[in-house]
Amino acid sequence: MRRVDLARPLGIAAFVGATLLVIGHADAERVRTTDTVKVYRDTGEQSGVITKVAEGTTLTVLKTDGRWLKVRVNGRTGWITRSNVASLDGDDDLPRNTRRRPFVDGRSTRRGWGDGAPDDRTGVDAVDTGGGGGDDDGDDGGDRGRRGGGDDGDDDRGDGDDGDDGGDDRAEAAPAVEMVVVTAGKTKLYPRASRKAKASRTLKRGARLTVLERDDEWVRVEYGDDAGFVRADAVGDADARPPRAPRAIFTKARLGFASLGGTFTSDGPATNALARYQLGSTAVSLNLGAEVAYAYGKDYYLGGGLEYLGCVATPGIRYAGQDIGFKTHDIDLRAIGGYDLHDRRGTVIWARLGYHVGITSMSDLMNMANLPSETLRGPAIGAAMTMPKLTPTIGVAASVDLLYPGTRTQTQGNEDGQLDGAMALTLGVTGAYAWKRDWNLEAGYRFGYAKTAWTGPSFRGTGATAASERVDKNHVLTVGLGRVF
Repeated sequence: MRRVDLARPLGIAAFVGATLLVIGHADAERVRTTDTVKVYRDTGEQSGVITKVAEGTTLTVLKTDGRWLKVRVNGRTGWITRSNVASLDGDDDLPRNTRRRPFVDGRSTRRGWGDGAPDDRTGVDAVDTGGGGGDDDGDDGGDRGRRGGGDDGDDDRGDGDDGDDGGDDRAEAAPAVEMVVVTAGKTKLYPRASRKAKASRTLKRGARLTVLERDDEWVRVEYGDDAGFVRADAVGDADARPPRAPRAIFTKARLGFASLGGTFTSDGPATNALARYQLGSTAVSLNLGAEVAYAYGKDYYLGGGLEYLGCVATPGIRYAGQDIGFKTHDIDLRAIGGYDLHDRRGTVIWARLGYHVGITSMSDLMNMANLPSETLRGPAIGAAMTMPKLTPTIGVAASVDLLYPGTRTQTQGNEDGQLDGAMALTLGVTGAYAWKRDWNLEAGYRFGYAKTAWTGPSFRGTGATAASERVDKNHVLTVGLGRVF
């Protein structure tokens, strides 16, 4: 019997198969996961999860089917959705299905509610009300062709010999992805286009959604591994500039804690305890404010504001066995002008020009330290930056204001000398959390620095005859509510 040598033909077959595999994947699309991604057994969230992929994992796409990508990972082959990946092949807009035909019953003849849901949607991703009507050719041929089987599907694709070719052709012809962002304070995701349906989840302002279909009232979207309907008036174009309100009023009311202190030096004798000293006290604080800004042109804001910061120190400063309580009142009236950077964080740079009045009121003017009541006042110039959308729910703001030149008046007959000059600097930082629509939970920190110099003899009993100086440093931390009207 003649011996048949199979090694040579098997080797050739293996070589050809490997060559075809390399050719088939030479131009394969590569993607990287942007979040932890579930890998499903088949297209459709109800087909079952077979594994998960960590954020930042690079995958090679084996096949595409509408919004689904077939990949191999962790030794298994499955399907993921496009909304959780970004292209690594220079195409930032991954092709997805962005049908714009109306899908409300009675408006569509192909993909509406009366015609059944697409075959790749299951569970909450389905919009099938059991109509089952529609075009017979579309059901028998088009759907099977999209699955990669059936004669009718092959005819529709033309030269495609199998389902994989059809999937590749379809991916190349698919339109670019359309994204929207939630612009309302929050909105609900419904399994069907009706507010009577039980919402599957609540989406907060700033959430980015992939559009599957839309009409004038409802938008069918994909969010992570979930899909459903949101109201059209609750979302906007993710890439468009948010509309600028013609006017906005910003208000705040916060309570907190303050640490108030100062250092006094003079040329008075060292034997006089009042000639050089440090004092400090804690206090309860209240911060109130309101600003109004009007949009001017495309990039600017003009407006004004009023802010109040009050502190009550009890028992206050202790000196020579006596507790000296006091109160402070800081009032700022200012005009503001802003430049809108039109970035995704909503950043606005502000210039501020105003007038500051700071009052310190001693509870007992006959105190042992001869501390007077006093008023610091003067023009203030400053700058601020607001970033209300650092994240979809977190905003920040920062400010700096300089008071110069300033004047400080003290209780008559109890002055530290003749005023030689005064200045003050204030730094502020605020963080805000979007709590409810138009309401924020806020926390603010404010640092105040003031320097005052006197010349000549002291009337306060410090023993100074030529010069004295005081430096005040205050730290105020407040928390509370802010609202935009």
